[in-house]
Amino acid sequence: MLILSLAGSAMAQNAILLDENGNPSDNPLELLPESTTDFGIFIYNLDSTEFHTYPYVVSVTTFNSSSNLYDIPADSNEITAVLLKTSVDIASLVNDNNEVTDLNVVRVHLTGNAPVGDNYKVTVIVGPSSISQIVSASSVIASVPEFPTVALPVAAILGLVFIFGRKKERL
Repeated sequence: MLILSLAGSAMAQNAILLDENGNPSDNPLELLPESTTDFGIFIYNLDSTEFHTYPYVVSVTTFNSSSNLYDIPADSNEITAVLLKTSVDIASLVNDNNEVTDLNVVRVHLTGNAPVGDNYKVTVIVGPSSISQIVSASSVIASVPEFPTVALPVAAILGLVFIFGRKKERL
């Protein structure tokens, strides 16, 4: 499960993570094993004193909502987060509303070793804003019906065919 939260900052700017299409990311986000997703960043409430180039920093920790354990580094055999861009130049990307959209900033990959149900916190820091997303390892369950569930209806249909076939022979 991927959780998105914004840490408080001394500046007025805020930020959210975006999915690959530039829409706000689902939070929490469930990923299947061996899946990868990219995140972008939307920064808003900027003022002109914040028009700088900021480095991007990313970290991945385990997340346990019941015990509030956030800062245990995640096992890189289970999940990885890689920066696709090292920094953002606010002045060159800011629009007329003092907002910045920067897509494809970080790539998160959940490996097949991630235990189902485990949660990871992916944190991206840009300037005074810290944005976090919780990623949950999920699975696809393929259910196979038990033998009697299939055999009994098939036997009933064959029995009906046999009975009606015998009745036609008597006529």
